[in-house]
Amino acid sequence: MNLDFVSAGAMLPVPKAASLTRDQVDGKTCVWCRGPADERIDLGPRISPVAGTLKRWQPRACQP
Repeated sequence: MNLDFVSAGAMLPVPKAASLTRDQVDGKTCVWCRGPADERIDLGPRISPVAGTLKRWQPRACQP
């Protein structure tokens, strides 16, 4: 496995996109606490069903 292929953040489990707010799915707020997301704490792109369609989304966190 190439360690540059997947970041540690991308391997973290996150809540299901269908249960999150629009801002959480868009990466504007933290996927866990809904606080302002830090652009540097990117959890990697995900693909999940949202509102009946498959959507690519970019979860972010507010703190390490």
